[in-house]
Amino acid sequence: MILALRTFAALIVAVILTQTAQAATGDRRLVLVTLDGLAWTEVFRGAGPERSADRAFVTEPKPFQAAYVQPTDRARAMMPFLHTVMAK
Repeated sequence: MILALRTFAALIVAVILTQTAQAATGDRRLVLVTLDGLAWTEVFRGAGPERSADRAFVTEPKPFQAAYVQPTDRARAMMPFLHTVMAK
């Protein structure tokens, strides 16, 4: 299933890149960014305490929780570029 999703994502990126290359002087652009294994809740709400304590996802929970779960703005701690630069 994961292989199929990755293949589909690669196909979409290839189509977009092909279309972008064919548009000679168009001023419309599209940037597609994919993150494999990242839940949308982590992007907008930050790391969740339940998932960060699960050893299936995090090998050393204590340092991870200190860096990404305990801050008051967990979303900014998890994805600082998105929530500081791109949010402006």
